[in-house]
Formats: sequence, structure tokens, C-alpha cells
Amino acid sequence: MQVFVSSNSNVKAAGGTMSSKLRQRFVEDMKLAGLAESTQETYVSVLRKLARTFNKSPKYLSSEEIRKYLVHLYDRGCSHDTVIVCKSALNFLYTKTLGRGKLPLFSLVRRRRRRQHLPTALTREQVSVLLKEIKSVPVRMCLTVVYACGLRISEALNLKVKDINKQRMLLLVRNGKGRKDRTVPLPHKLLLKLRKYWKQVRPKDKLFNLTRSKVYCTLKAVADKVGIDDVSPHTLRRSYAVHLLDSGMPLGAIQQILGHTRLQSMVPYLRGYKSNLENVRPILETSVADF
Repeated sequence: MQVFVSSNSNVKAAGGTMSSKLRQRFVEDMKLAGLAESTQETYVSVLRKLARTFNKSPKYLSSEEIRKYLVHLYDRGCSHDTVIVCKSALNFLYTKTLGRGKLPLFSLVRRRRRRQHLPTALTREQVSVLLKEIKSVPVRMCLTVVYACGLRISEALNLKVKDINKQRMLLLVRNGKGRKDRTVPLPHKLLLKLRKYWKQVRPKDKLFNLTRSKVYCTLKAVADKVGIDDVSPHTLRRSYAVHLLDSGMPLGAIQQILGHTRLQSMVPYLRGYKSNLENVRPILETSVADF
């Protein structure tokens, strides 16, 4: 069996990392294509599971075997999005790394229009209860930053100690969505908590030595414990935006803080609007939950 594993240190296989020319080429091709690190890790994981299922490299799988595997994913209760990711990983391997043509089978597996769910947002009280219930200091601090600064979980996990600007009360967010950097206001209360966290943990470079999986699993366990359904780190980010909006913060300011190029549902309100983040600091300091 050829196990697909990434040279990235964040991706590990059972029994350790295996060297492979094909694996190396696959990872290099994804880097050249500019795929996000999280996408690279996901694609490698897909191919590793596929190899273990058939006990051979995905390179040697027939179209019928791939078809059976995709059907198997549905039979296991996997979502359509999961199947799409699997297809995308295989399509990249075959068309980019191996230089083969696109499998006709893949034309059957199409993205479909997402069902429009009403977005979930927690109340200030729910946010406070949730964060205070988390026992892991790093996870609690990470999710507190996600909420208090409106960050994506990937942005929070990429934070470095040097990104905290206590003089200007700003937080530098590196390589956000669209590979863009931005600064967000740093609430004074959060700065005090970060100082306490630093004294406890003493991070040297990265602020949080955590994996996405650790954060997600911890948050889900705590949410189940306190009886709050359908919670993810993104729920905290969305709740932050809703709380600021409820407090009267201008939509354009929220757009800047969240790092959105556009908020499609708010476009009519945003045209021609430019905000000064310093003008909204008093709102920011008083409108979010007591974390």
C-alpha cells in the first residue's frame, strides 16, 4: 500500500511519514497552483484514505473503483460537499500531477446550489457561558480572540505574538481570505486577557500551538455540555458581527473588521461608505459579550 502523506508537518499518517516521489510531486503541484495549506492537507488526507481502502496507490485505481468509493461515501452518510472534495482531490492528481485527462465519471459529481439556511448567532449570554466553560486555556483564549476580534479560525491559529500592537491597540491579521493582511481593533479587555495568557503559556512565536481539529472538538464538546446546538468557531465570528450591528456600528466598519471584500446582502448600504475604525472603538469596547 502506498500511503499519501504531506511533507507538511501538520499532516501525519499512522505509523509515520512515508517518502514517495508521487506524493512529493502532488504536494509540490498543489503549492505551485497556489492552493491553501488547509486545502493541501485535505487533499492529501483524501488520497491517504483512498489508498488504505483499496490497499494500493490512487495512481492505479480504475474508474470503476473510484465510482464505487464515491458511492460508498454516500452510503456512509457523508455529505455531498465531502464527495465533491474527494472528486476535486482526485481530479487534481490525475489532471495536474499525472497529466491524464479528466475522468468522465467526474462530470456526474457536480456542485449543487446550497440550501439557504438562516445563519446561527449566539446571544451575548450564550457566548459568555460557552467561553467560560472551556477548560483548556489555549483553546479558550483562541476562541475568545475569534469572538472578540471577529476572526476566522484559520486567522486566529496563524497569529503570532508580534502581531499584537499594544501601542495602537490593533491586531495584525496575516494572510486572511484572499491572501490579504488587515488590522482589526484590539479591545482593551482582550489585551489584558492576552497578557495573562502569555504569562501562563509563554508562547514564543505562534500565539496558539493548536490544530483546527483540537479547537473544533473542544468547542463541540463544551457546546453539547451547555446545551447549545450547531456551534462552530465561525458561529462566534458571526455572533460578534451581529452584536456590533445590534449596537449600532456602521455596516462599512463591520465589513472592514471582518475582512470581507463585499457583503453581498449589505451592498446597497455599503456603496460609497468609508469608515474610520477609531470612531467605532467606543462601540466595540462596550457592545460585545463579557468574555
